[in-house]
Amino acid sequence: MSGNSRGKPICPSQPQRRRSRTRAPVRESPLIASAAAANAARWWSYPSRLTDRVPAQYFNPLALTGGPGVTDAEEWKVSLPSWRDGSARRSVIAFLQEITQGPDALPVADRVAAFDNDGTLACEKPHTALAGFLLDQVAAAGSAPPEVASGHDVLRELGVLFTGQTTAQYEEQARRYLTGALHPRFHRPYPMLTYQPMLELMALLQALDFSVFMCTDSSRDFMRVIAGPAYGLRRERVIGSEVQIRAVDGRLVRTAIPVPMDDGPGKTVHLWDRTGTQPVLAAGNAAGDIDMLRAARFALVVHHDDGGREYAYDDRQILDAAAGGGWTVLSMRDDFARVWPADLADAAR
Repeated sequence: MSGNSRGKPICPSQPQRRRSRTRAPVRESPLIASAAAANAARWWSYPSRLTDRVPAQYFNPLALTGGPGVTDAEEWKVSLPSWRDGSARRSVIAFLQEITQGPDALPVADRVAAFDNDGTLACEKPHTALAGFLLDQVAAAGSAPPEVASGHDVLRELGVLFTGQTTAQYEEQARRYLTGALHPRFHRPYPMLTYQPMLELMALLQALDFSVFMCTDSSRDFMRVIAGPAYGLRRERVIGSEVQIRAVDGRLVRTAIPVPMDDGPGKTVHLWDRTGTQPVLAAGNAAGDIDMLRAARFALVVHHDDGGREYAYDDRQILDAAAGGGWTVLSMRDDFARVWPADLADAAR
């Protein structure tokens, strides 16, 4: 997702009252309190319960590929069971075979992949999980909904709400929201609205000794809460936007001062700061991802054209960049056999 894209306020229908800068208290919000207990805890145990109903090899792509020595493309396809056999999957497999096999295989130290999150790995409509978190916190504080039109606005508002609180308090509130809030259309917790085909691709990359990073303009510390259970990533593999953190009397305390955003050119700069290299493979879906995709040898664009199973909307800037750069564009409608992790679990029953 591009934090620079402008749009309507995320709550345009709400009455506008005098905005309060009162810091959000650390307490359970009405939204979370009203969520059913089963839904509130469901996604934390979801991967283990999913494994019980899905063939184990789907979660161990290396067992299917046989390692970098296997050349049979049919075996690689089994590692991506939620992808249809189209040009997108064939392009991904051909590229991975090229750089991981034979005497000219890319050294493991250089195998770095970078993925945007909102709209690339997870649903971002009608608003992102982080925007929903902001609205929930504002409601809990009894304040009027803020007018925010971009991801950058959301981060700034959250910075004000949580200034002076510790990183642990912020993560606890994020966890409460993510385990209780349900998407307004799909009625599932936000961590269960990741794209199963993209999770399979990240798992395959990790099996091939890639270091996989999430490069998002959403709050880094918010995404770290679900990096493991929802994405299979370690916390340190999340590169995102955030406010400055200060050490105060032995505690890590949040400020309202944003650090340079992880969006646009910032994504490649922050990835370089973390890894000392540029991505070999990068995936994104919006204008804010273009610089990151241009830096990669293989660029993958997620095109949202499936209004039935998800949402249909275009980002012409990245689609034009893809056409000019010869990037691989995957169609959610044509290339995703399944969209959500629950779809794979249902198919395995």
